Amino acid sequence: MISALSWIPKGAANLATPAQPDPASDSDVNEGDSDNAEIEQAQRVAAALRATGAGPSDREPGAEDEAMAELNLEDYDESDEDESGRRIFGSSNPGMAFYKDNKQDPYMAQIADDEDSDAGLDEVQPDDHLIVTSRSEDDVSYLEVWVYQEAESTGDVPNIYVHHDLLLPAFPLSLAWVGCERLGGAPGRNFAAVGTSDPGIEIWDLDASDAVEPVVTLGGVPREAVLASETVDEDDMAPAEGKMNKKKKRRQQAEAALAGTSAGVNQALRPGSHTDAVLGLAWNPASPNVLASASADASAKIWDLNTAQCQATLTHHSDKVQALAWNPAEAAVLLTAAFDRSAALADVRLPTAATPKWELSADAECAAWSIAQPTQFLVASEDGVVACFDGRAGAGSAPIFRLAAHDKPTCAISFCAAAPNLLATASADKLVKLWNVSGNQPSMVASQNLKAGSVFAGGFSANAPHLFAVGGAKGSVAVWDVLSSAAVTSSFGRAISRAPG
Repeated sequence: MISALSWIPKGAANLATPAQPDPASDSDVNEGDSDNAEIEQAQRVAAALRATGAGPSDREPGAEDEAMAELNLEDYDESDEDESGRRIFGSSNPGMAFYKDNKQDPYMAQIADDEDSDAGLDEVQPDDHLIVTSRSEDDVSYLEVWVYQEAESTGDVPNIYVHHDLLLPAFPLSLAWVGCERLGGAPGRNFAAVGTSDPGIEIWDLDASDAVEPVVTLGGVPREAVLASETVDEDDMAPAEGKMNKKKKRRQQAEAALAGTSAGVNQALRPGSHTDAVLGLAWNPASPNVLASASADASAKIWDLNTAQCQATLTHHSDKVQALAWNPAEAAVLLTAAFDRSAALADVRLPTAATPKWELSADAECAAWSIAQPTQFLVASEDGVVACFDGRAGAGSAPIFRLAAHDKPTCAISFCAAAPNLLATASADKLVKLWNVSGNQPSMVASQNLKAGSVFAGGFSANAPHLFAVGGAKGSVAVWDVLSSAAVTSSFGRAISRAPG
């Protein structure tokens, strides 16, 4: 399943397909000279035997003996390879040719040309769109970077594939793309923050396709404490299960540390850490070094990515904090929504000040700010309802509108950057719906089942506002070109363009 998803802005990534080792490199040739010679000789023997006839029953009496005598296998170990090659592929087999170098063989040259023509197919092209997801399968979790190519780029039909993935140590629950210039000594501005069932928040370098650990970890159990107490004996593990058993053991030790027990690790969490799973993350583009996190410990935290330290802890909720979002117009205002069936607006500059709240119809699932009206915010709930509030109306004010969007939990809501009144909702009922919310009177424009199973994450691309991506129970990403809907084109076609962003 895919539990979280985010678009990567155009120009942020520095990705290329890792170079494949050259099979004809000197090191490979030197190491395999003797084996290659034996294989080539065996192939020559087989070819000579085939040249004697179509099958054993078709051969003249004694033909096989004559062929074997010609091969002189008794002196095989003493024969010179080049001479035996000339003898087998010489005048007795005029229809066959022997080349000392593959570059001289026209057949091999054609293969090399074909490989060269395909070499760049997996490299990220300027018109490609990138998506980062967190995916879990068979108790193993990954951070995946997907490449989506539109039909205009492929010349045929849209194409989507995984460029590379990174192994995660615990089940991922939340994800946020981070465009900070430099983190943990890693240059660049293409990172992903991942919240898991553990209290630590890992920041991964998405450009490092072979990364084995995060560049920075916010909170959680110190890695050194876990590794120092590692008592797993890999020799006692079955080869196929060793890696997973080790991972499971390390996870148990980390959990023991959180519980304060003595199962090999008895260390405190890092200062300022959450004490339970991290359910939501939000990066602040107006302050690139700031990340907000929401946790099952009923708190939200503000982190300084430059120092990897918690700057503030917000405790205005009484149950799990599920979702949060930064206001696009006021960088210090943070929207939070929780399982206590409330949404709140906090000024992170005054973390101890009174926080206005609004009542929800059920446990919160996700939240977003309106693009057209920055003072308005939307919260989707477990009952499928999407409620829109205006912060100017004050705490406890009635919603501007309440939309029964889905029959099951609404897990994702997103506004189209090019058409601010176009709202998308996605649900565990497997449907994605598009709504026109002009005048605060929502009406459904289109509905689509993208065959992703129950949808747990989704969003519009900021660079290509006609594209909406979802991930769900089936573990794959589906992308909907909303302009393929005549109703969307009729209502928003002038505002939305397919031109690459």
